[in-house]
Amino acid sequence: MHYAHIAADNRLHDLKEKAARELGQVIRGRGWTQTRAAQFLSVSQPRISNLLSGHIEKFTLDMLITMLISLDRPVELAFPDPTQWRRSPNWSPDPQHADSLNKVEHYSELIRQDPTNSLAHSRRADAYHRLGQDEQAIADYTRAFELDPSRPGALFNRASLYRHTKQYKAALLDYKTLLNRFPDCNIHQNRSLLYFEMQDYESALYDMDKAIEIEPERPGPWTNRAMLYRKLNQPAKARADYEKALEIDPTSWQIRQALEELEST
Repeated sequence: MHYAHIAADNRLHDLKEKAARELGQVIRGRGWTQTRAAQFLSVSQPRISNLLSGHIEKFTLDMLITMLISLDRPVELAFPDPTQWRRSPNWSPDPQHADSLNKVEHYSELIRQDPTNSLAHSRRADAYHRLGQDEQAIADYTRAFELDPSRPGALFNRASLYRHTKQYKAALLDYKTLLNRFPDCNIHQNRSLLYFEMQDYESALYDMDKAIEIEPERPGPWTNRAMLYRKLNQPAKARADYEKALEIDPTSWQIRQALEELEST
């Protein structure tokens, strides 16, 4: 095997190992049984057993990252290649940028081969966003949803991009469409954060209440509602929500830090 391939494989293994270690810490920290963790993450119990016993070869990196996101854990898994730092004194590696460029090229070729490939449009949109080319990303998500209106993902991601680019009315329209077409799609936490940026705190609080009602076992909505209560100068309610989030995920230093900051004010 070529040395470059060996290095790439080693970096991939390191990324998977870090993600699996974080997952194991969260599952153990919450005191979950393997069955409970499997139910929450929508996988089989043997998969959780493999994860906790270190059999990471049975998982893709995408699957591990998806699990971390489901547990409301931050995903910071980029490992620059230090061997490339010697190129110039002012040069710093950006593997994510290079990876996104490669993805744009790859998915563009798939789209040239089949312009109706909605998944390729969605994947290219994500790569464009990572490159900071949000208008191209929005165009691709729009096309992906036109090609396959039976799936909410492209519209959900476009709404997030509209929020990211401060096109608030367009984002609200997408969330309204999502609720009309996909009543089971939980857009409430995302729309709440949008309302928060618009300084419509009453609407933001309503949506975050709904998000907690739908998914009470996720710490994210509780911490976000605590943030809202702090903005509304209701520290007692904020403290109760942080404590509930910490009860769900006692491993989270972010929640603990936020609670300490609240106590110090």
